[in-house]
Amino acid sequence: MTHVSESIDVIVAEQHILPLFTDLHTLPRMLSFIEEVEPISADVARWTVAFMGKRKQLDVRLVNAGPEGVVWTSATPGQAFDVQARTQALGPEDTRVTIDVEFDAGGMAEKLGLARPVASKAIQNELKNAKAYVERRFVR
Repeated sequence: MTHVSESIDVIVAEQHILPLFTDLHTLPRMLSFIEEVEPISADVARWTVAFMGKRKQLDVRLVNAGPEGVVWTSATPGQAFDVQARTQALGPEDTRVTIDVEFDAGGMAEKLGLARPVASKAIQNELKNAKAYVERRFVR
């Protein structure tokens, strides 16, 4: 399994951030690796993702959405995938957003330890995109 944790600071109050990670319409706008989200049930959605050069569909279950963070985990057998979004208030209008991703990159890249640096860079880019989206939406 490959684990990546990256953070970014945004100029938006903390209470606005976590709900965006449970809004199925917002996710593809905020995180470009999520191409499409289709609700399956109250807590499961089918994500079409493109990550590290691979495009696939995953059924993903929302397992936690509370003040400590939002956690999505794979509901697709044989597809290991977990995403956690956490926030930390740095001030009244400043928040640190941390994304933890764990996935099975498989193959030689994971065995050689190459998957983590590539995924880390990809998550950093996703966080920059999310920051721009969130700040456009909430900063007046």
